[in-house]
Amino acid sequence: MEQRLIALIISVSIFVLYKNYCLSKVGMTVSYSKTFYRLKRKYLYTLFMVAFAIPMSIAGDTPLMFWASAAMVLTGVAADIKRSETTYWLHIVGANAGIAIAMLSIVKDYGNWVLPGLFVAFLIYALVREIRYRTLYIEEAALYISAFSILLDIWN
Repeated sequence: MEQRLIALIISVSIFVLYKNYCLSKVGMTVSYSKTFYRLKRKYLYTLFMVAFAIPMSIAGDTPLMFWASAAMVLTGVAADIKRSETTYWLHIVGANAGIAIAMLSIVKDYGNWVLPGLFVAFLIYALVREIRYRTLYIEEAALYISAFSILLDIWN
């Protein structure tokens, strides 16, 4: 329990630190992926994705959470989506698969339907409405719902 909690704290802390760093350097972006192009040190996006995904995998402690985190790592290493069509699709598939697999894990492994249900409701709302920074909010909602679900599992 203790190592899962520490891993979760590390992962969420990295996420929040990167978010605040990006806000201070480049302001709001439409998604975290776009920070790759907006920051001077482009490697920071890849470093961020790997550094937050690995402890999240440890905190999640399920095979599905491992694969969700692996998809996030793929998203980070396929950061330069303008480089080629293959890189673009690896990035998009990695990001969407990571979120979908995490939500599936929350339902299957933790027995929690409520939080993924709220995420799906928000996702539908965000996709139907023209919301500025929609992708960014979807990414954040997925992370915070995943983190909260893991925390609930640790506490049970």
